[in-house]
Amino acid sequence: MPTMRETGRSIWTLWVCVFLAIGITLDGGQCAYAVSYSLAISRPTSRVIVIPFEYVRGHIFLQLELDDEGPSTIMLDTGFVSDERTILVDTSVARRLRLRRGEKLDVDGMGESDVLARKIHDIDIHLNGNVEVQSAAESINLSALSHALDHPLDGILGFAFLRDYVTVIDYTHSVLRLYPPAHYHYHGDGIQLRMDKASPVIRVKVVMPDGKERWTQLLIDTGSDSELLFYRQFVVKYERSLMSRDSRQTTYIGLGGTYTCDVVRLRNIQFGDIALGDSLMFNSPYVDLARMTAGASAKSHLDGHLGNPLLQHANVIFDPSRRRFILEPVQKRVQSVVLPGEVGVAMNN
Repeated sequence: MPTMRETGRSIWTLWVCVFLAIGITLDGGQCAYAVSYSLAISRPTSRVIVIPFEYVRGHIFLQLELDDEGPSTIMLDTGFVSDERTILVDTSVARRLRLRRGEKLDVDGMGESDVLARKIHDIDIHLNGNVEVQSAAESINLSALSHALDHPLDGILGFAFLRDYVTVIDYTHSVLRLYPPAHYHYHGDGIQLRMDKASPVIRVKVVMPDGKERWTQLLIDTGSDSELLFYRQFVVKYERSLMSRDSRQTTYIGLGGTYTCDVVRLRNIQFGDIALGDSLMFNSPYVDLARMTAGASAKSHLDGHLGNPLLQHANVIFDPSRRRFILEPVQKRVQSVVLPGEVGVAMNN
C-alpha cells in the first residue's frame, strides 16, 4: 500500500496529465487553450493573428510571405475593393514566383489613365507562423509607385482580405491584429459607425469652408495619404461651398498617373453624434478636391474617402460581419502629412 506522500504525488501527476491531455496552459495568470496533440478534435482557432507593419509617408507596409518564397513588402489598401481579387502583385514578383498569367484587365486608379493588369494563378499568403490563406490575384506594374514612395512595393492587399476577420489597425504600436469574428467582443468606448459589409463605407457629416453642413458617404482608404479627398461629382455639386480664398494645390501620383487637386480646409467633421476634436484627430482638416474626368474618383458613386493621415490619430477597427467601423481615440504624436504644394502618393480605389 502506498504512503500518503506517494498517494499525493500520484494524484498530482494524474492532474498534470489531464491538463496536458485537454490542452490547457496558463498564460499570464489566466487559463488559455493550447494546441493539443492528444486530441484529434478540429475547431476554429480563437487566437489573434498579429502582424507588425511599417508606417511610411502615410502608408501601411506589411512583410508577408507569398508562395513560400520569402518576405514581400505589401501595402494594406482598404480602398482597393473587389469581390474577385484580394491582392495585386508587381509583375516582377509574378515572374519570380512563376505564376501562370491569364487574361488582360483594366484597373481603375487615381488619375486619368487606366492601368493594365493580368489575372494570375492564386497565391498563398503566409500571415505569421502557420497561418496561411489563399488569395485570388492579379499582376500589375508597381515600379512607378515604388519609386514615388521611395520604398519597396511588391504588392497591394485589398479590403476583401479583411472580410473574414475583425481587423484592428493599431497605429500606436504599428501592428495589425486579425480576430476571428466569433471570438471578438468590443468593450471600449470608441465611436462606432455603421459600415457597409462589402466595402468600408461610412456616413459622415462635414462642415464646409462656408459653414454649411453636408452628409457624405466616405470610403475608409488606408491606401491614401490624403487626409480627406472629395470626388468629382461631389466637388462639382458643392463647389461654391468648398472653394475658399486660401485654397492651394497639391500633386499626387497614383496608379493612374499624376494628377493635381485643389486643397482647402473644412471647418469640421462629425462622426455619428460626435464632432471631430483635438482628442481624436485634426480640427479643420485639409480636403483635396479631385476633378479628374476619368479614373476611380470620377466613376465612384461615393462622395470621397478618408485616408491614413486622419485615421492614424485613432486605432481603427473594421468589423464587417457586424457592419460596423470603430474609431478608438488614442494619445499619439502627430506625424507629418502632405501639405499644399507637396507631392503625395494615392492608391487605387
